[in-house]
Amino acid sequence: MQVRRLMCGAWLALSVIGAVFSVAVLGAGVARADGPVQLRNRAGDFCLDRPDGSIYTKTVINPCNGSLSQRWNLLGTGQIQSAAFPAMCLSKENRDYWAFVLGCLNPGYEVWAIQPNGQIQQQFGGFCLTPVGDLNPGTWVSTNWCNGDAPEQQWDVVP
Repeated sequence: MQVRRLMCGAWLALSVIGAVFSVAVLGAGVARADGPVQLRNRAGDFCLDRPDGSIYTKTVINPCNGSLSQRWNLLGTGQIQSAAFPAMCLSKENRDYWAFVLGCLNPGYEVWAIQPNGQIQQQFGGFCLTPVGDLNPGTWVSTNWCNGDAPEQQWDVVP
């Protein structure tokens, strides 16, 4: 009787793990059908840019030019994946001052929601994507308290 309970418990645990894994695999990496987009800041003609694939390089804004480094895949998981570096996603951990593009492995810091007012809000912490300081080419991007009236926190998704 004891062995039968253990077997039933093990079977149930494996079934649950299998179901969770199946959902994770089926839902991961699903890009929007319209392909890579630019994220253009409403305060000026600047787009979110990731000039290289180094994990030490900050994510910045630069004049919109349509280059691959300014194109992003909006995944069904809420992650914003670099089109230039497909294994890397926009991430902002609490301890870091600026946003990075890191391996798409930490959904806690990589899940974003584009709000109706154009703010790109991070799920973990609830802060909004914001250029740090004046809007100039190469200005670092970080997060800040969400302010719906701040045009520098509002972004347009441009095909």
